[in-house]
Amino acid sequence: MSRARVLIVDDDSNFRGAIAEYLNADGFEVVEAEDGVDALEKARRTAPTAVLLDIIMPRLGGLQTLEALRRIIPDIMVVVVTGSLDSELLQRATAAGVYTVLLKPVALAAISAIMQDAPPAGPLPPSPPG
Repeated sequence: MSRARVLIVDDDSNFRGAIAEYLNADGFEVVEAEDGVDALEKARRTAPTAVLLDIIMPRLGGLQTLEALRRIIPDIMVVVVTGSLDSELLQRATAAGVYTVLLKPVALAAISAIMQDAPPAGPLPPSPPG
C-alpha cells in the first residue's frame, strides 16, 4: 500500500531531521524544506500529499507558505506544528483549512498517526524541461 508523500517545512534542522527519519522508518516518503521558499519549490517538484508546516520561519512565513501551497496543490493535507500558541495565527491557519495544529514539542508517534490519514502519494510530476 502506498503511503503519503510528506513535505516537512521547518527552519529547525534538528526537529525536521528527527521527524523525517521517523516518518521514513514508518514507510512514508519524505521531502524536507528549510523554509517557505524552499517548500514551494520542492512542492512543485515532488507533489506531496501532506505537509507538516511550521508557522514562524525566515524568508516566507508559514501562513504565506500555506496560501501558496493551496494554489499549487489545492487538496494537500496541512498539519501545522508551532512552538507559539498565538491565537490570531491559529485562527488564520484554521480558516485556511488546516487538518490540525500541533504544539511543539510533539511526539513523533503522534505525527505519524496523523499522517496515516493523508492520501497516498501518486507518481512524481514530470521534471520541467531545461
